[in-house]
Amino acid sequence: MKRLIFFLLICFSYFMSNSQILTDTIRGVNCNYDGYIHTTIGGIFTNGGTNITNWYYLDTLSGNWDPLVPSSNYITSGQIAYNNPNLQGLSSDSLFTSLGGTFKLEIVNSGNIIEDTTWFIRYPLGLKLCCHVNINCHGDSSGSFKAVGHSGKPPYTYFFYDSSFSLISIGTDSIYDNLSSGKYYVSVLDEDSCLVTSPEIIISQPSQPLYVKAEIKHVDCIGNNNGMITLIQSGGKPYNYGYNLVLTDQNNDSVAFINLTTISNNIVSSSYDTINILNLYNGTYNLIVSDSNGCLFDSTFSIIEPGPYYPNISQIGDAICSDDSVLIIIDSISGATGPLQFSWLSNNNDSLFCSPNNYILTVSDSINNCLDTFYHNFQALTNLNVLYSTTDVACYGDTTGEISIDSVTGGQSPYSFNINGNSFLNLSSGFYSVSVQDSNNCFSVVNIEIKQNQPIQSNAILYKPSCSGYTDGSISIDVSGGSYPYSINWTNGTGNVDSLYGLQKGIYDLQVIDSSGCIFNEQLILDEPDSLILTFTNYTNPLNCRGELTSIDAIAAGGTPPYFYNWTNNDTTFQSIIGAGTYNCNIVDIKGCSISSIVEISEPNPFSIDSYTLDEPTCDFGANVSVSLTGGTLPYNYSWSNGETSSSANNIQTNTAWVVVSDYCESTDSIFFNFEQYELETSLYYDNITHYANIEIDFSSSLGPFTYSWNDISSNLISSNDQAGPLCEGTYFITVTDMSNGCSFTDTLIADFFIPNGIIDLSTTTVFSDFDLWGYPPYSYFWDDGSINQHADLCPGNHWVEVTDVNGCTVREDFVIEEIELTLSPFDLLIECDISNTDLELEVTAEGGIPPYEILWSDGTSANPISLGLSPGVQGVTITDNNNCTVDTLFRISALTSECIPNVFSPNNDQVNDTWVLEDSYLFLNSVVKIYNRYGKLVFESNGYNKPWDGTNEDGVDLSAGCYFYFIEIEEDTDPIKGTVTIVR
Repeated sequence: MKRLIFFLLICFSYFMSNSQILTDTIRGVNCNYDGYIHTTIGGIFTNGGTNITNWYYLDTLSGNWDPLVPSSNYITSGQIAYNNPNLQGLSSDSLFTSLGGTFKLEIVNSGNIIEDTTWFIRYPLGLKLCCHVNINCHGDSSGSFKAVGHSGKPPYTYFFYDSSFSLISIGTDSIYDNLSSGKYYVSVLDEDSCLVTSPEIIISQPSQPLYVKAEIKHVDCIGNNNGMITLIQSGGKPYNYGYNLVLTDQNNDSVAFINLTTISNNIVSSSYDTINILNLYNGTYNLIVSDSNGCLFDSTFSIIEPGPYYPNISQIGDAICSDDSVLIIIDSISGATGPLQFSWLSNNNDSLFCSPNNYILTVSDSINNCLDTFYHNFQALTNLNVLYSTTDVACYGDTTGEISIDSVTGGQSPYSFNINGNSFLNLSSGFYSVSVQDSNNCFSVVNIEIKQNQPIQSNAILYKPSCSGYTDGSISIDVSGGSYPYSINWTNGTGNVDSLYGLQKGIYDLQVIDSSGCIFNEQLILDEPDSLILTFTNYTNPLNCRGELTSIDAIAAGGTPPYFYNWTNNDTTFQSIIGAGTYNCNIVDIKGCSISSIVEISEPNPFSIDSYTLDEPTCDFGANVSVSLTGGTLPYNYSWSNGETSSSANNIQTNTAWVVVSDYCESTDSIFFNFEQYELETSLYYDNITHYANIEIDFSSSLGPFTYSWNDISSNLISSNDQAGPLCEGTYFITVTDMSNGCSFTDTLIADFFIPNGIIDLSTTTVFSDFDLWGYPPYSYFWDDGSINQHADLCPGNHWVEVTDVNGCTVREDFVIEEIELTLSPFDLLIECDISNTDLELEVTAEGGIPPYEILWSDGTSANPISLGLSPGVQGVTITDNNNCTVDTLFRISALTSECIPNVFSPNNDQVNDTWVLEDSYLFLNSVVKIYNRYGKLVFESNGYNKPWDGTNEDGVDLSAGCYFYFIEIEEDTDPIKGTVTIVR
């Protein structure tokens, strides 16, 4: 359906009074046709074609009313009519649309007042899906969703399909639950027979079910806890840290666990899906694993340990008496499943010769090194039984104990007795050994204990007086030991039998007598708290700065802590922040004891400038001012208007001055001063053409008169008025003196001459003409070699010349004449073994000295360049410059020898050194190259050597490897070059 809106819009210029919408008809949008709004408007007439109706659509996102025109996105079909003078009698304005929503029509009535009416067009049938729930656990049927039809014409009928569009259900209920994983579709049908089908609805589930694979490691030895379960977890939907886990034993006690915040200490994991549960005992365990969807895996595992085993022991012989010895032997171990090792603990053997008693044997296996112990006991055939009675010690520490042997059974009478200590009477507390021997010499030893009461103790609790010097102390006792009841007596103090009170510091005597007549005496020392002491520390006094604060600590000692503080400023802690003044601190301890002390804090006096001294300025020196400060805190800082930073400022050249002072605490003060300075301002002028100078007074604080003095660097008077000249180059001092007060000021003039090109032409070592100098001829000359002419013949080196004018002014110039440097070209032809032509053209060039140059070769010629048939050996050339300075040089023409000839090559066609290559030096047109073998036979000859020798003879046959002799004749007039060359193949 095209997205167009057609307006049937009939517009008139005005309404008759009381014009309004008479009727309206609204139809909603559905699958069969567009919606529309049709209105009938009463009394519309045309007048000038003014548009008096407008349609709008409500944008629910922005809340704005968007105007509708034919190009609007809301227009779906129809036509719009604007006001037209020829449209008489139109009385309606209608809209067609495929879009639901709120529309508004505005009408301008005859009074130019806008009236508007809104309508809502029902939307087309729609289907909304929500509340989608996927399956949490693989294989469940817990999926669900909801489909809601809207905007159509109710009632709605829902059709539910599976992934192949097979109908599952029809009804009015739009909630679908208990769904397994898969694809589904829902269609909704309204009363207008409009049908809308949903897109594909997918109910998903975890790709794999939660599963845990367990690997069991059993306990190796009886009673050990080294069993282990390795869990490999997969599937489901794990947390970001893996899975929740809990392992319980057969008592339902938690043994191992993993959750969001905690992991038990016996779990070791290399990854979130593989864990090891350690330290497990023999038993049955239940495992529950859950993923982030709450899916569970439940399983039971058993950790087993080796079965119990028992020793089989035989005995050889009988023990008549308890001290007789027999042989006991470990015959075997019952119940063992593997090889075992066993022995008696005392001798590490399987047999033991011993008397009746308890004995320990050890059993260990050879696989897990498990170790078990067993106890074996055997009795003698004859056992002596001794019956005895005792009398315990009456009072702690006495020797009133006794032992009586009442009867002996067993054995054979008569019996003999023996006791350690040799007496059965007057015994102290302790253990005694009584031995009995019958007529068969069987012995029995009885250990008998003589007891005594515990020592009498008061167990006194002493309560000190609350404060030093108080009498509110007390003593409480709780007697123990001895035998009850007790008789308690105090020799001093007031109170009850078991307590004294209202006590001051002192010693109190106590006596306790128990029912056995045992006496206990004790002196109880009752102390008292130390006197309260209050000291002040950790504070600054006096304060560094006025108005400053300091922390102060009140340190209490003595009494009974803790302490409570109360300062004058109402602070209640041991530390207070205070300023200058007097403060009281009162301290009360936990017992109510108190002490007070006063501390006085002082501070510096107010900071200010106390006084100053002033020296007025003089004609040649400024004012001097010094200030004195009082109060504040050192160090003081000074900031003068002239930049001085001390307590005084000297030679102040201005008419005003001020100083700002501050102390260490940044307190400030300042003072202002006025002076009357002497001023004399002059201007100095110099003409470097005429060499005259004059000085002018620009300003003076006095009327003069003034005098002038011009002096050179040697203090010679040059002039005594305001002008001087002509001046020589140099430094001059001009002093102006004010005769009214004797003040004088000196200016400095550096006079120079305008000689932009200097005074000497270096190209000719000649002083420039008078016209090119500074204008006061005639001039005289003096050179460093003694010459007095305008020109001097000077050779390379450092030189100077002085020129003096008619006024006696001398100008000196220092200069350098560079050394004469010779260059032979081409220089590379002079290298040994590299002369390519015996007819050599050689050129010499010179730099330095004074050009032009004269050239003289060693053969007497002066041409340059020169073509010479030079013979090997030493040659020379001499250069003379324009000042008759000479320099010469020697050079050598190297002879050609066999050392310059290659002495080996390898003609094996590997493109490397396959021919005997000679330098061009040997390849003149008439040069002759001959090669001989070791027998003197000529094997190669060439005139000009246009083709290098490739190791073959005149017939082109390869020569054998070895040494060959060469003969090279470059020209007829030169000596031949001889040597050897080796062929390597």
